[in-house]
Amino acid sequence: MDKLLLLPDDSKNLKNKYLEVFKNADEIFFANAFLLKWPFEPQDLKCKKLTFIIGEGFRLTRKNEAKKLQDWLGSTELLISNKGSSFHPKILAWKKGNKYFVLVGSSNMTHGGQENNLEANACIEIKNNEWMKLKDWFKNLVEDSQGFDSWFSEYKESKIEHRNNKIPKRKNIKLTKKIELQNDVLRIMLRDLNSYLEHRNDHHLQKRKNFNKGKKIYIKTLRFFANTRNNENNNSKCFDQWGKIRGSKCDSNIQSLGYIRDGKSANWIDASQSILAIIDATSDSERDDIVEREMDFLDKKKNSLKKAWLTELLCQLYPDEYLLFNFAAKPLNKIISGHRGLSFGKKYVYLCKTLRRKMKNNQVKVGSIKIKNFLELDAALYSLGQENKVKK
Repeated sequence: MDKLLLLPDDSKNLKNKYLEVFKNADEIFFANAFLLKWPFEPQDLKCKKLTFIIGEGFRLTRKNEAKKLQDWLGSTELLISNKGSSFHPKILAWKKGNKYFVLVGSSNMTHGGQENNLEANACIEIKNNEWMKLKDWFKNLVEDSQGFDSWFSEYKESKIEHRNNKIPKRKNIKLTKKIELQNDVLRIMLRDLNSYLEHRNDHHLQKRKNFNKGKKIYIKTLRFFANTRNNENNNSKCFDQWGKIRGSKCDSNIQSLGYIRDGKSANWIDASQSILAIIDATSDSERDDIVEREMDFLDKKKNSLKKAWLTELLCQLYPDEYLLFNFAAKPLNKIISGHRGLSFGKKYVYLCKTLRRKMKNNQVKVGSIKIKNFLELDAALYSLGQENKVKK
């Protein structure tokens, strides 16, 4: 039953786990560094064999919430640790039949710790000898604690100050004359927003639809390439075949076919193996690692397909994750210019992560229009390039 509970996404699952334990366990041990919120109701508790200990947490623990918890516990006395700031556990342990479990992690008993914060908790089954060790540990905690009534009459809680946690604004950074970072917001300044929207909707979205129609053909072809004997003659055949498939059958290229011509002498078999390794990743986080690894591999081999060819496929396969890195996108490298010495793959993935975060926080804009994914971003960069050509 090992399970990770990662907040805020799993906040409901975390609360449900507590409820399940309180209602069904035969014995419960609970310890938490401090208490700002007790979110459970009296009817949630069925277990009768309980040991509950909280800390003061630099006097952050709220007296009214501690009183609420004591009332919730009924005849079981709530204990308060005498260890001061060194008391810092976040653990729920329980016995059910002849099985033993612990829920441990970073979540304090606060609104944020149970709902909104970025928290990590793990629920695991333990063996009998570990349960006995844990009971001995709690026995020592009990001996270093005081009862609720004596603590409550003497305890003075601190005032909680709500600090202004705003991040200082950064200066404007010009990436080009028409691309700027303004207070961490990436702005692409177009003269004609209607032209951008038309290009985005009529060109990029249609190309994505075409790509999805031909996706099975593309991946099947790439797998055929990847299993082909790696020599110059076969690479030339792969080049010819890919040009026919992408250039005519499905019309799904976002870019012109010039980048394919530039890759005539490239090793298409190596590049095919790299993109398939990325496609076959089992999770998004693993995929980032594989993208970095394969890009560095192709870079080391001086394979020209690592940029426009590979990243167009990535952008069409995963439009929320990966940037189409061609000439138009090159100025965006200045966003991460402070991180020198990165490999090609590390730099690309780091740039993608930075832009993902900005898009999620509505910090990438064309005028007042929020850019939501990398296909929309590429359409904006393309429109900017067209405006610059007309101006010249």
